[in-house]
Amino acid sequence: MNLASAQNRVSVLLVIVGIFVLANLAALSLVQTGGFDLRVGVTALIWLGTIGGSAYALMRFAPRVDWLLFVAYALLTGWGVVLQNRLAPAFRDRHTLWFVVATIILILIPIRVRDLWPLKKYRYTLLIVGLVLLAATLLFGVNPSGVGAAFWLPIP
Repeated sequence: MNLASAQNRVSVLLVIVGIFVLANLAALSLVQTGGFDLRVGVTALIWLGTIGGSAYALMRFAPRVDWLLFVAYALLTGWGVVLQNRLAPAFRDRHTLWFVVATIILILIPIRVRDLWPLKKYRYTLLIVGLVLLAATLLFGVNPSGVGAAFWLPIP
């Protein structure tokens, strides 16, 4: 299969994911407010623009990435946006900001680092850093609402 054919298939998958996420956000807005909630709409546009811009940047500058992983990332982050709007809309802005930051980092790595194999030397170091951050969230994390599970590290 050539590269153009693969990118066309990815585009179709991303359109399906986009329809799924936008339909769920629209349904959520209708159920919660009985109409169109502007904040949910802005969140949907930010998600759509971020995923669409990321896909375009990756297709242009790093076309040989694993597209199935990117489609899965788009689906999971879109579903996360829907759940955030449903379960904790007070944290919607913070969640959206971190989603955009994480996506920028996600696309900069394959664009700027042409050979990812040197990272293989540090796989256990990166694993330990990730586990330490997870433990730090469990030990020192806070819930911005003041009660319940610790969601975020107290970074201003």
